[in-house]
Amino acid sequence: ELAAKLNGVSVTIARKFGDKDKMFGSVSVADIADAIKKSGFDINKKAIKLQGPMKSLGVHDVFIELEADATATIKVSVVKEE
Repeated sequence: ELAAKLNGVSVTIARKFGDKDKMFGSVSVADIADAIKKSGFDINKKAIKLQGPMKSLGVHDVFIELEADATATIKVSVVKEE
């Protein structure tokens, strides 16, 4: 049930970027967990699976393993901090 609600959820995370759109640091699973929590879902950060460091602008698919047989995919938009 939670997986069905989470599928298709989009969150936006703003980060500082330098020259040539190079990000200072990266987006962590804790950052993503906080953004999901602000959307009304309480997800343990250990359930969030990244394919690698998230260091670029754009929309990224992020997988969440809720249980052994329940997974969800959300969209994380990384934008420039104003």
